Amino acid sequence: MSGHSIRLHLVSSSTTLPLWARNMVAAMLAQPGASWQGWTVAAASATTLGLAERLYHAVDRRLMATGPSVDAPATLPQPPAITGADWPRRDGRIQLPAAALHAWQLAGIDLVVWLLPQPPQLESAVPPGLGLWLLTLDGMAAADPRAGAHAMLNAPHLCETQLLDYAATPPALLYRSVSAAVTNSLSATRRRALNKAQAFMARCLAARLAGRPLVPPAQADLPAPATTTTTTPPGGMAQLLGVAQRVVHNRLERKRHLDQWQLAFTFDATTPWHQLDRFHFIVPPPEVFWADPMPLYWQGQHWIMFEELPFAAPRGRLLALEVHADGSYGTPLPVMETPYHLSYPFMIRQQDQLYMVPETSATRRVELHRCTGFPGQWELDSVLLEGVNAVDATLRQLDDGRWWMWVSVVEEGAERGEELHLYYADRLQGPWQAHAANPVVSDIRCARPAGPIVADAAGLLRPAQNSAAGYGHHIEWRRITALTPEHYAEEAAGSLQPQGDPRWLRMHTVGEADGLRVVDVMVRRPR
Repeated sequence: MSGHSIRLHLVSSSTTLPLWARNMVAAMLAQPGASWQGWTVAAASATTLGLAERLYHAVDRRLMATGPSVDAPATLPQPPAITGADWPRRDGRIQLPAAALHAWQLAGIDLVVWLLPQPPQLESAVPPGLGLWLLTLDGMAAADPRAGAHAMLNAPHLCETQLLDYAATPPALLYRSVSAAVTNSLSATRRRALNKAQAFMARCLAARLAGRPLVPPAQADLPAPATTTTTTPPGGMAQLLGVAQRVVHNRLERKRHLDQWQLAFTFDATTPWHQLDRFHFIVPPPEVFWADPMPLYWQGQHWIMFEELPFAAPRGRLLALEVHADGSYGTPLPVMETPYHLSYPFMIRQQDQLYMVPETSATRRVELHRCTGFPGQWELDSVLLEGVNAVDATLRQLDDGRWWMWVSVVEEGAERGEELHLYYADRLQGPWQAHAANPVVSDIRCARPAGPIVADAAGLLRPAQNSAAGYGHHIEWRRITALTPEHYAEEAAGSLQPQGDPRWLRMHTVGEADGLRVVDVMVRRPR
C-alpha cells in the first residue's frame, strides 16, 4: 500500500457510525489521492449491552459527561455501494473469511478500515499490498462502547490508543498515544481519547500517500499503561458504584480544602528543584492562583512573569513581580490583560529588545509581543502561527541561528496538552515551518511544555508536564537526542515532584535565568 492514490474500503456493523468514526473516515477521504471503494456491513457483529451496562451508559452520558458524545450516531454523505455480510463468529469474534480478502484484492482495494467492535480473526493471511487497520482503545476495539472502562476504574487510569495493521502477524503498530482516563465518566474518557485518536488514520494515510516513512510519535520511556487482559470490561453496576465513590470523595475534598497554585523562587543554584523547603514561597490572595512563572533579568532587576487566574472567572491575566536574593519581593504589577485568557508568558531577550510570547489560544494564534515600556506596555510584533489551537509555546535559538518552537497543539474537540508539535524558522518573526513528523510526541505524560528549554553540558533538556494523574501533576525532564527539520527524538532524564510537605500537591512549570530559579506549586490550604 503506497504511492499517490489509495482506495479505501469500510467494514462496520451498520451504515450509522459513531461520531468519532464518521469524523475519522471523513478526514481520511479528505486526503488528496484517497478514494472510497465499497462498504461491507456485518450487522451481526454489533455489541449487545446488558441492562446494567445500558443503565450506566444512559446515566453517564446524561449527568457526568459534557459536550457531544463521541458515540452519537452519525452518517457519511454519498456512501459507495454497500454489501451485506453474514460472517461466522468464534469465541465472540467475527471470522474474516479468506474469500472476502481475495475479493477485496481483486477489486483493487488498498486499505480496509475495520470499524467492528471486535478485532478480526483471520482465516488466512492478508494478501500482499492490502492493509487492514483497526483503532484500539484501552486494549479493546475502539468501536466497542465499553472500551476505556478498565482504565477509568483502575490505576494508573491511563488510556492507550493504538492504530494496528492486522495485515501483519502479529499486528503491526502504526501509531500510538496515551491519554488520561476521566475517573468518574466512561463517556468523558472515550471523548478525551477518541477526539484525539480520530486523526491518527488520516495522519498515517497522509504519510503513505506522500511516500514518507511512518514512525509512531515519540513515546515516553515510562511504564506502559496497564491494559485489560480480557475483552469483557467490568459490568455496569460495578462501574456505577466505583464512579459514585469517587464523585462523593472528590466533592467532600473540595468542600474542605482549597488547592491553589503558588510561586516559589531561590537564588541558590545548588538547591535541588524538589527541595521546596529551601525556596521562598509567594502566596497569592485566596480568590486567585498564580502559576506559569517565567524568570527574567531586565534592566538590572530580577522579575517573575506569571499568570493570575481568579477561581471565579476562567480568564487569566499576566503580572510581574520583582524578587530579591534575600527572599523579599515587591507588589505584583500588571503586564497584559485582554478580553480573552492569557497565560504562560514566555520571555525572549534579543539584543536590547524584550519580547513575550503569551498563550493566546482563544485567538487561534501564537503571537509575538514587543515591549515598549516595562512591565506593562506591549505591542503586537508579529503572528508566528495562525489558525491553530496552541498552548505553552516555548522557543529557543540554537547556535546555528535557527529558531525552534515546542508547542502543544490541540486537535478539534481533544484535550489540551496531549500532543507536542515542533516548528522552526530562520528568524524569530518567521516564517515558521511545521516539523515533518508532527506531532513529535503524543502522550499526556510528557507532551505539554513546562518551561524554557535548558542547555547543559549534555545538550538540551526539555521540561514537560506529566498530567496523567491530574493536570500539571509533576514534571518530566526530557533529554533531546535528535533535532532536525526531519527528525526528532527525546528520552527520559528524570522527573520532578514536590517533596517534604503533604500540602505540596503538584508542580507544572520550572524556569531558570541569570541566577533565579522559579517554580509553581499547587498547595492545599484549608477553606
